[in-house]
Amino acid sequence: MIIWFFSLEICSLNSQLITSYIFVLDQMLAAVSMARATYLKKIAFSEEDVSPTLSMGITIDHMVSMFIPWLGGFIWTIFGYEYVFIAGAAIAALNLLLTTRMNKVRHPL
Repeated sequence: MIIWFFSLEICSLNSQLITSYIFVLDQMLAAVSMARATYLKKIAFSEEDVSPTLSMGITIDHMVSMFIPWLGGFIWTIFGYEYVFIAGAAIAALNLLLTTRMNKVRHPL
């Protein structure tokens, strides 16, 4: 009975919309990953630097994606949910500030 109810909820309209939004968000994040690789190829001093740099970037992304949820849960538990969202907004603002200061000069290969 519980499995039937859960299956019925999965097929509801709201659930389908949420799943669709999550799919679109995932595709947008994949596009950001491709843009990062393209940008790196554009600014790299040599072609040999691109693959190791992308690999290290993926490794660092993975480490951060494992640590940040733990840290967010810790902050949520100790201080409250407000501080998690304030920290997220601060990180987004810092990212915006740092990306506006990126060098736009292309290095010759």
